[in-house]
Amino acid sequence: MRMMESKGLKIKYLDNEKEFKEKIDFFLKEWDSDSKEVAVRTSGSTGAAKTLSVEKIRMLKSAKRTCDFLGLEEGDSALICLPIEYISGKMMVVRALERGLTLFATTPSLTPLRALNHRVDFCALTPLQAEHSLADLWKVSNILIGGAGVSTMLQGKIQHALSGCKEEVRIYESFGMSETLSHIALKMLYPKKQEYFTLLEGITISTSHEGALTIDAPELTSSTLYTTDRVEIISEGKFRFLGRLDHVINSGGVKIHPEELESFIKEHTERELAVSALPDPLLGQKLVVVVQGKEEPAVRSQILELPFSQRYLRPKEVFFTECLPLTPNGKMNRMELARWLENQSVSTKSEKVKSNEDFSSEIYFRTSRSSGAGGQNVNKVETRVEALWDVEKSSFFTPEQKQKILLRLKNRIGSSGTLSVASSEARSQLRNKMVAQEKLLALVGGALTEKKQRKATAPSYGSKLRRLEQKKRHSEKKSERGRRYE
Repeated sequence: MRMMESKGLKIKYLDNEKEFKEKIDFFLKEWDSDSKEVAVRTSGSTGAAKTLSVEKIRMLKSAKRTCDFLGLEEGDSALICLPIEYISGKMMVVRALERGLTLFATTPSLTPLRALNHRVDFCALTPLQAEHSLADLWKVSNILIGGAGVSTMLQGKIQHALSGCKEEVRIYESFGMSETLSHIALKMLYPKKQEYFTLLEGITISTSHEGALTIDAPELTSSTLYTTDRVEIISEGKFRFLGRLDHVINSGGVKIHPEELESFIKEHTERELAVSALPDPLLGQKLVVVVQGKEEPAVRSQILELPFSQRYLRPKEVFFTECLPLTPNGKMNRMELARWLENQSVSTKSEKVKSNEDFSSEIYFRTSRSSGAGGQNVNKVETRVEALWDVEKSSFFTPEQKQKILLRLKNRIGSSGTLSVASSEARSQLRNKMVAQEKLLALVGGALTEKKQRKATAPSYGSKLRRLEQKKRHSEKKSERGRRYE
């Protein structure tokens, strides 16, 4: 494949922003230079941002694959509205060079399609841009959405926004990374909705025993690419993305992929959110959700009360932030989110931690040997731990609070006024001590928590039918009692 110079490229700028134009001009000069490579910045969404040196000839081959897949021809038009520093923006320019497209340019923003007063054949957007451009999606014949996963909620909004659209529009979710020179696979979102990604021509994949994706793309990369993306291969050339192994949250020994959990929660709320974790003395890591926007108790309750398929998938806490941290090209910055959470946790819970430490100082422990079946070193050491707390002598709670604890935990408190909780599940005395203390703290906290009163509601239509069916069966049973059988 011959190298193509930028001299014949037609670029039309839709705004007067000089900085974006200067950045595009700088890239075109770099492209026309004698160097066989150009510099590309990675997003830094999961680690420190770095600069890659990418061969121009490989970028052209990647561009050709995309243009062929979408059926783009010389003279068609495209819109660039992504940062030119990253592979997503650079590849839009290279695709225009490779296929002879007329390139319209607008400064990256949340609503880039508003700048168009006519239709174009192709553009690439981030999910956030697509979310804010629903009313203008009809202006583009082929749209690639990438940089982050497209939520089920956004997919539904796209379908609704384009229902009844007379213009021909095709929308795909893309899968790829800087190292693969943008996407290697596409998944249709509109007009049809696919559940899997389809690989572009000349690319093969495999997985490790952990499900980590391995990519073989000889024309795009100089060697096999080993990733931390976890996928499920459906058939040859088709796969589902499950999440990143370096995003995995290990909570109580269970590995949880935040991307999957985010997708489920977003089906039930329109708020932007992210799933992350905080250190926990018992679980190792505990699940938390960070919601973008004003703090609302109703939103917190809605998330915590969702019908999660497993108990361990239910978040332990919900935080609110004015704006979720994103990288310059629109990806969730999980490292920055983790730092924010750590600071937020320390600042908002410092008083609670201090209180727990003060309360914990009133708890004392008693050890004994565990009962049950024997074995090597079992029942020979005192691993069973009992946490005890004298309610009456406590100086931490008010008299009213102590009275409430005594009343609500009367079946758990001995005649001496001592609340005791034992743990013998683990073979470690230290582990049992931590568990017993946590159980005692939870008991006391529950006793002081006012239970929400259930609001009386009218019976549903289904419950009425079930009640009538139950009465009918009961009536039939009673009528059979007096019958005499010959």
